[in-house]
Amino acid sequence: MTYSATPQGAARTFTRYVALGDSQTEGLGDGDEIRGYRGLADRFAEHLATAAPDVHYANLSVRGRLAAQVHAEQLAPALRLRPDLATVIAGMNDLIRPAFDADAVAASLEEMFAALTASGAHVLTVTFPDIAKIAPLARPLLPRVLALNERVREAAARHGVTVIDTFPLAFATDARMWSVDRLHASPLGHARIAAAFAHALGLPGSDDTWSAPLAPLAPRGRLRNAGTEFRWVAGFAGPWIYRRMQGRSSGDGRSAKRPDLAPVLLSRET
Repeated sequence: MTYSATPQGAARTFTRYVALGDSQTEGLGDGDEIRGYRGLADRFAEHLATAAPDVHYANLSVRGRLAAQVHAEQLAPALRLRPDLATVIAGMNDLIRPAFDADAVAASLEEMFAALTASGAHVLTVTFPDIAKIAPLARPLLPRVLALNERVREAAARHGVTVIDTFPLAFATDARMWSVDRLHASPLGHARIAAAFAHALGLPGSDDTWSAPLAPLAPRGRLRNAGTEFRWVAGFAGPWIYRRMQGRSSGDGRSAKRPDLAPVLLSRET
């Protein structure tokens, strides 16, 4: 099984769920700027509401945030909400920056794990998948992923945090799990992580089907693969690098997605 520090015995009922993080937790890749974003945290909150209709949910995430910024900006507001359940997902924005420091990123995550668990909240987090299989041009970043994942697992074990370890799972690098920018999960990807959280907590109706591989895709030729990589660099990687060179972030001027605890409205979408 891919969990560590999973709760033992009967499933616990949670009523105050708070999500901390960056664009993945905000839900980018699962919706748009007009309709709004759903994402893994909204979907997980719906799983919780199915089991406990009186659950309340807040989402403090902001796109573009580094792990230290998530810690500095979101931890104190999260603690004020007195959650009994929290998700903490951050570090991808750090991984793709030149000055990446695995120890510093892990320290920010561990401080959040420690403070939230000390307050009585159960905390869930994830490891990062093999980025080289998602975007071949990002292969040089793989040692960073391995280093950060190791530290996340260790920090989680010290504080009783539940970890969904995505790195060894084949489905986690399937192209269908990712939006066209390869930085954000697709609706399917968000749904699978939400289902993994639900299963880790033993919520009614949850099971391990979230971890099943997807049906194989038809192989693509080298020319088509090369064209896909070129379009990705021109459409997503290049603009991202340019923004960083200009000192700008996609989260500039943005605030928390859902800053206060509120009841969960169940979506009819899958």
